Amino acid sequence: MTDDIVPLSFRFSQLFIGWVGDKVPFNRNYITGVSCAFVGALTCVSLTFTSFPSLVIYCILFGIGIGKSFATILPVASESKLLSG
Repeated sequence: MTDDIVPLSFRFSQLFIGWVGDKVPFNRNYITGVSCAFVGALTCVSLTFTSFPSLVIYCILFGIGIGKSFATILPVASESKLLSG
């Protein structure tokens, strides 16, 4: 069950960040940093999630955090390559 939740929330967050990126200009480096910090902090406290509903919430939040990070990592890498060379 939880194996299905992470990919779904991952895809949803990628679509949402892409839609927001089209509507509102934002700094991709900031979004990537915040989402990586969010996932890291979430993983640190993941040991406290012992019941199934709390693990489902963890999977949803983890998928959203990773989705935001992966949705912005390619444009960040492209921008840094363009700026450096």
